[in-house]
Amino acid sequence: MLISIFYSLCLRRHSKQEKLLSAAVYLELLQDALESECAFIESCFATTGEFPAPGEAYCQAFEVRYKSAITLRFLIRMAYAAPAHLTNTSAATFNVYIKVLTEQIQLALKPYELDAGQLALYTDAYLGVIDSLSVELLYAEGLYERRFKAMLMLYHTAIAQLNKK
Repeated sequence: MLISIFYSLCLRRHSKQEKLLSAAVYLELLQDALESECAFIESCFATTGEFPAPGEAYCQAFEVRYKSAITLRFLIRMAYAAPAHLTNTSAATFNVYIKVLTEQIQLALKPYELDAGQLALYTDAYLGVIDSLSVELLYAEGLYERRFKAMLMLYHTAIAQLNKK
């Protein structure tokens, strides 16, 4: 509800005081969205047994989460299309989201005993999957399922080349 109100506030012209209030509301909403989505990431990564690839639970839940949780939609929209005067704040907040994803995928990859270069490569590949899916949800019309299947196939192929130790 508050996020919807914020969007409507952004669409009209404001006095300086209204802009400050709007920015304060925005920052509060962005922080709430970040906290909610980081908790969701951690809960997905805690679910390890159902899926064959590290981090796959989050990938599998991503579309439903996007459709059902305004917090994820808000976080992703503001990462790609924040109000101009709040771009730096939005980018910094989104970087925290990416940091949490990075930490979680690296923990999930730990059983593979990758060297630093491999760990960075597989982490970037995983983040690329999430980024690609985010763009599809944000901008594409009806192509998500196709992109999801393709990205998951590539990810499974890459993970299959690794041996758990």
